[in-house]
Amino acid sequence: MKSVGQAANAMVREVGRQWAEIPGLRETASMDFDQRAAKAAKGETLVKPDYTACISIATQASLTEMIAPAALVLLSPILVGSIFGVEAVVGLLAGAMSSSVQLAISMSNTGGAWDNSKKFCEKGGLNGWFMFRDGSATMSEDDFKRAAKTCNGDKALVPPSGGARVSQTQQPIQFAPFPGGVQMPGYYMSPQMMSGQYGMYPMGGQMVMGTAFGSASGMSFKEWLGELSKADPGRYKKIMQGEEGVPTVDGRTCIYAGKKSTIHAATVVGDTVGDPFKDTSGPALNIVMKLMAILSVVFADFFMSINNGNGAAGSGDLKF
Repeated sequence: MKSVGQAANAMVREVGRQWAEIPGLRETASMDFDQRAAKAAKGETLVKPDYTACISIATQASLTEMIAPAALVLLSPILVGSIFGVEAVVGLLAGAMSSSVQLAISMSNTGGAWDNSKKFCEKGGLNGWFMFRDGSATMSEDDFKRAAKTCNGDKALVPPSGGARVSQTQQPIQFAPFPGGVQMPGYYMSPQMMSGQYGMYPMGGQMVMGTAFGSASGMSFKEWLGELSKADPGRYKKIMQGEEGVPTVDGRTCIYAGKKSTIHAATVVGDTVGDPFKDTSGPALNIVMKLMAILSVVFADFFMSINNGNGAAGSGDLKF
């Protein structure tokens, strides 16, 4: 884990150095494929980063940072067997294997959970699970979580009533005719005739967009959020930081937990640790177990040749 962090820091410093010192690199890096092709067709030079320096950092780190861990695995059974005898080697192997199995399973599962939590958050799966606390909540935390089990994800969010602009030319959501009005959460199926059909109208105000029954403008919460980022960056920032709650289709108020939110930032931190857990440290422990066991078997005769297997220190209790 330490080696991965050091290599990553060295790479980041090198990229920052090139970004600051190579003239024209910023302009070239900001171009898309078509812009680069057009510039190359005109015979203009495209500034390229120093790939060799970055590759050198990665290669050197992968080799030099493995010297100490490799020496620990290779020399431990040899030194223990030579000095303390074969009985000490058996204890060393038992401890190394039992601890390595536990750590390998823990790191693989933990790293995978952190990695998947970020992906789950980016898909909107955490929306609806975090209560917005401004002192006006009418339900307990347990009731909120119970409701979230059946109402969560991006589909559970609706744009706030004060943030949606509904065109005056839009018609109410149309449903097939039925005899009489029916009360629904926040809506009333009115028997008023409109073009041969019956419309659904909000009770006491503007229609809330993005409900379970549809949207007056056809705009989802994510689309509304994208427009808000351009129209009102200040409010958009408050929602992303959890300072303003967003409503759900079942009447709750929650903290937005999608991409670019503070909750998403927390999952990114977890993924930063989780990736080396499941991709490097966890699998590496498998090599630790197998290599130490194989070395002990290969050097078994050598260990037995030293003081009848009791080691140079004579700490064993073997008698032949």
